[in-house]
Amino acid sequence: MRNSIMDINLRPYLRPDGRARYLAIAEAIQNAFIAGHLQPGMRLPTHRELAADLRVSVQTISRAYSQAEKLGVVHGVIGSGTYVSSYSPDQETEFFQSGHPETASNPIDLSIAHPVCTKRHLQIVRDAMIRLAQSDNDQYLLKFRPVSGLAEHVAAGQHWLQGQGLPAHHDNIVLCNGTAHGLMLALASIVNPGETIACEELVDHGFIALARTLNFRLTGLPIDDDGLIPEALEVACRESRLRILCCTPSLNNPTGSLMPRKRREQIAAIARRYDLLVVEDDVFGALEANRCPPLASLIPERTFYATSFTKTVLPGLRAGYLVIPDCFRKQVIAHLTASTWMATPITFELVSDLIRENLLDSMIFTQQDELASRQSLARSLLPEALVGGSPFGMHIWLALPDEMTSQDMMARCREQGVLVTPCQQFCPNPRLAPRRVRVSLGAEAFRPRLQEGLQIVRNIIEA
Repeated sequence: MRNSIMDINLRPYLRPDGRARYLAIAEAIQNAFIAGHLQPGMRLPTHRELAADLRVSVQTISRAYSQAEKLGVVHGVIGSGTYVSSYSPDQETEFFQSGHPETASNPIDLSIAHPVCTKRHLQIVRDAMIRLAQSDNDQYLLKFRPVSGLAEHVAAGQHWLQGQGLPAHHDNIVLCNGTAHGLMLALASIVNPGETIACEELVDHGFIALARTLNFRLTGLPIDDDGLIPEALEVACRESRLRILCCTPSLNNPTGSLMPRKRREQIAAIARRYDLLVVEDDVFGALEANRCPPLASLIPERTFYATSFTKTVLPGLRAGYLVIPDCFRKQVIAHLTASTWMATPITFELVSDLIRENLLDSMIFTQQDELASRQSLARSLLPEALVGGSPFGMHIWLALPDEMTSQDMMARCREQGVLVTPCQQFCPNPRLAPRRVRVSLGAEAFRPRLQEGLQIVRNIIEA
């Protein structure tokens, strides 16, 4: 009989990142499998044996084995035990490291903020769709009230948000068709036409388009490597009588900055002091390996919080959550009704299934690991002094030599078959645009294509 997993020490594969222990153990089994330390056909120890070895409960090991089976790493045999799966441990690695003939003649896309779409992600969603088709519950196809979302979908979102550090009451959660839709609902509910609201001096280009659509003006506030500078916000509040702040504390687009907890507390204190309403865009936040509590957890009474899964799981999974202060529910529901009546229930049935089966977080953990590897690749290929952003974010914020503008860089990259995004798209005031481009790391599924694109970018800078 093959060796037992008890011959393998799982502790080097366990990441103490604050997640539930069963998820960490399941991922440790998966990583040991990918590393080749667990061989196909190997019998795992009993639940009691592994629980004693790792000093956890038997129930924790039961849930870990169940999760590992959902990941495709192990399978159970009734009356015999649990065994390592028989397919190659390089299956997922081959997906990333092999080329794809259909993409060979297309431009290498380093321009769009896009999660890495793996075969496993797609298969998990297909399996979930099959479960929905076979389920007797078809209420999500028939009901169109309440407008804020079906109770079971809101409950699933409430559970997931709590894992992100945001305890929210179900009455304060509104389902929306993605983060952009959530931000539109929030701002349409509180902004007056022609009003000026504050944001970071570099902000997601979708937000700039939203300002044009809703007819409000933006004033960009100074930032540093940790995000929005509290002192700059206080000066603006004192001198300009600001009423609304929109910001992205976690993995700002395009800079990739990550605001530390102390600064979030300073921003929250300023918001209270000046009676400031805050709109928090947290679409990238779940990519943080160790989450910093959202601003909304510090000042829930004055913060609109929007997130979704388009940047952390799959780009077409347009299911979002908008958490709102109590006193604005009526206004938000009115704008939701006018814009789409209610968010698409079938999408939330799919997402809620993934949450209940603990698969959504697993897909996000895979995204974290893959983006961290891609960041490491980018930082090894590009000049270190020019690379900005988080080492586990979706993109890098690349500085350019003094003689090169971002438009020059974009044009030269395009000539050589690579797409990047110039800084002007992220500037409320384009005249203040720095000499930088955003280089995204997720849209190209295959690493050789990404590496080729990054090498071209490096060659252009060095030339």
